[in-house]
Amino acid sequence: MRNRRSRDDRPWKISPGRNRRMPATPRESIPAWQHSDGWFVATIDDAVSRGGPCVLSPLTAGLPPGLADMAYALPVGDANGLVLDALQARDGGAAEIVAAVFAGDPFRRIDDLLDDLAAHGVRGVINWPSVGMLPGEFGAELVHSGFTFALELEMLERARQRGLATIATVSDKDQIRQAAAVHPDMLLVTPGLAADENDAPATRPARLQELLREADEHAPAIERRAYLHPSQPGAGDTPAGSDHAVIRHS
Repeated sequence: MRNRRSRDDRPWKISPGRNRRMPATPRESIPAWQHSDGWFVATIDDAVSRGGPCVLSPLTAGLPPGLADMAYALPVGDANGLVLDALQARDGGAAEIVAAVFAGDPFRRIDDLLDDLAAHGVRGVINWPSVGMLPGEFGAELVHSGFTFALELEMLERARQRGLATIATVSDKDQIRQAAAVHPDMLLVTPGLAADENDAPATRPARLQELLREADEHAPAIERRAYLHPSQPGAGDTPAGSDHAVIRHS
């Protein structure tokens, strides 16, 4: 577990000179993503080989479901640094890439990180994984340490002000409503981890269906995607009874 930090002593705290509201920048939608399935990938080459919309997430691509959902909250690597490294490793190819961003990065100013991502030509960003996906005491401890869903939404708003497209990861009804209020281009709907992981395989499809219905009701103007992992039940198909496209882990 990371050491607790107040929001005021984190290294990435926005400096006064940068802590001003930037004028909204006109931006395109994500045309390649409309009505298309997407993939989480580790490299730009992986994205090119997929030939479709992709989320660049080197730390989580290839991990089993539970670890993929919580990896950014564990001290197992520099998640945002790995994204930047992957972008630097290949010249070009990022035009349709959405970069996975850990909003609680204790080592980078979030404005600097977003500027770097924009300079590399990514189309947008996503709060992935999200602290909102983590149940019980672990999730509560992260929130107590200042790693909140509200912080993630603030990151998405700052990205939007830079002309980047935004995808909001949501895991419950309250998060759907909160995310809709900041007008992301898309919602990634996932039940996250179950409080009792022994029941997770059996209950996950039903929980996903319920959340998709909530997103349809409370955010009808925002595109929605269902999150699927290859190791999860029903991962090979669009959720039953749903016309939503999906984003799968590779």
